[in-house]
Amino acid sequence: MSASVQLPYLSDFDPPQRSEGSLDPMGLYSIADQLGVRLASGVRERQWNPRYLTIALAGMAACDDALVLMGHERGIPAWQVYEWIVITALVREWRGTSKAVGIPGHEKVASALAADDVVCERTYLKTANVFGFHGIYRVLGVRCELFDSSARMLERGARILRAWEADQGLDGFVTGHGPGRDLRQALHGEVRRGLEAGHAREPPKWLRDLITTHLSPHESGRAEASLLWTTLLANDPMRREYAELLTCAEGQQAWTDARTNERKFHDWLLAKASGPLRQLVITIQVFEGLSRSLTDAWEESLYRLTEARRPMSAAELAEASTSRDLARDGAHLFEDAVRELGVIDPQLRFRAENSFAWLGESRNPVVTTERLITHHVNVQARKSRTGKRSWLDRFGDGRVAVRPGYTRNAFESQQGVYVNQYRAQPLWNFATHLGRAVAMKTED
Repeated sequence: MSASVQLPYLSDFDPPQRSEGSLDPMGLYSIADQLGVRLASGVRERQWNPRYLTIALAGMAACDDALVLMGHERGIPAWQVYEWIVITALVREWRGTSKAVGIPGHEKVASALAADDVVCERTYLKTANVFGFHGIYRVLGVRCELFDSSARMLERGARILRAWEADQGLDGFVTGHGPGRDLRQALHGEVRRGLEAGHAREPPKWLRDLITTHLSPHESGRAEASLLWTTLLANDPMRREYAELLTCAEGQQAWTDARTNERKFHDWLLAKASGPLRQLVITIQVFEGLSRSLTDAWEESLYRLTEARRPMSAAELAEASTSRDLARDGAHLFEDAVRELGVIDPQLRFRAENSFAWLGESRNPVVTTERLITHHVNVQARKSRTGKRSWLDRFGDGRVAVRPGYTRNAFESQQGVYVNQYRAQPLWNFATHLGRAVAMKTED
């Protein structure tokens, strides 16, 4: 076969060193995340139980300045060794039960224990400072002024730890003498040994029992829970209003009726919110209108490519109803989004203009589909220094094929459902863990 015959069917060169980028194919997350930060500062979607803040505070009390300095010298933070010890104790006691599910790092620790291995940097989470419980809750603790960015406990954190100490009957853990002092000293000794060895040993049975009894993520004491909730609401007016509306009797019913659909909950919220919160929710809803139109067009294209089992042209993909809708409505959705984003933050408006201005350039479905594909390729290329691979293979004749791993066996438009998440779920989880909300009955 001649080169001229082969050429139209060749795909674009994709350097093998490019890694996969399986999230956020339309580049929507960064703007959505900034809106979420404004809505509930410090709260992140992967947070679910604020008691990890208390567990972290206990570690700060157990790891004195000498241990912190020792950690700096050995290149392993003292808090990291403390986390290894706590998670090892919890997993050792709860392995194979529902209590272990959801504990950050529990699968890694369970694997190490099953292999009779130690828990260390090699066997624990690769990015523990992000996905371990310290990493997950650190930003919330800092924003709530429980501790500073250097993990130094502040007065609000000390108050929570004293409430925990009283609830648990552990007088002496923070200062003075009592049964709590023995636990603090035992944790201090385990951390010191872990720093010296470069790994955490499995705590002795008596210490595991104390950890699972007093540092369980599942059970907060009454005074501790009350103070945690008060502190979560204390220093950010927007976060406080959002959480209070979510947990009032009407708000609990609205969230339950919404069945975790934040769009429906926000529809209810608009009539109750103050001016600043209302404007932020309006901006979120408008941005999500743009996000949903882009995402549905993208997802239906993946589905059509999967069904066809062959490369397809932009003209063929543009026959989909969502692609035609994007071409028809894209300019209007884009204009509304940049207007509302500009009210909240000119930088967010600028970011949206740079990313999505192509939506206002044509109402032709074929042109819009071509630019949707190009937009995805550009988004992937910007995800790291070397870029991430596109979800599509592009051929020399302009056609594209979906790569394995990104196929879709079904498609249904998700109009009325947000593409991104805006902190209602983690706040609801906080409220239920701290006794501030209960699930209500829904009407079918």
